[in-house]
Amino acid sequence: LYPNLPLLNDVIRPASFAVSLVPLLFFYNSFLNLKNTAPQLLSFNKRLLISYAALFVIAISSTVITGNYQVQQFWIYMNRIVAPLLLITILAQAIYCYLKQIQFAIFAVTSFTVLVIFFSIYSFHQNGLIVSNSFTSHSHYWGLAIEASIIAFSLAWRYKTYKEEAERLLIENFRIQDNILKETAQWQEKELERISSLLHDTVGANIG
Repeated sequence: LYPNLPLLNDVIRPASFAVSLVPLLFFYNSFLNLKNTAPQLLSFNKRLLISYAALFVIAISSTVITGNYQVQQFWIYMNRIVAPLLLITILAQAIYCYLKQIQFAIFAVTSFTVLVIFFSIYSFHQNGLIVSNSFTSHSHYWGLAIEASIIAFSLAWRYKTYKEEAERLLIENFRIQDNILKETAQWQEKELERISSLLHDTVGANIG
């Protein structure tokens, strides 16, 4: 789209991977219902996202404004450190939610474990710490693909769980309504018996 702007291409690609963590964290905040299950954790995540977003804006603006490859390389190197640390932090939160027995937290643990592993492999590859091959050089793509599969499966599982819960509550509601009708009928029958007894024993005796 912009062959004469190689710097822009070099900025957009790492920036897109860096910013992908933001909607992912938003998704799991909502998926695990942290607003009700762990409000302190949600508050921490908001501050974390604000700090990360500020750092992201500074990195992009300084790279584009200066047009300096050294500045760009500095921020790319920083992202190779910050992104895995952020993922590890979120993974720790997911484990905490799982230990707290928050519903569906196991999906968050699985998902972020996959991301940490694959993004770490990619980071090691980028820093020349492991051998470069077709797997290590594209490990971040594999991580995102598996992550997307886990998200799809978790949403399907949550839908199934909520549907079963709704059906259970509906059956329970019918059972409660049936009990109310039975108790109402029994009460009416007892009340009629009481009135009949009252008419026979009291009013009848007084007339007699």
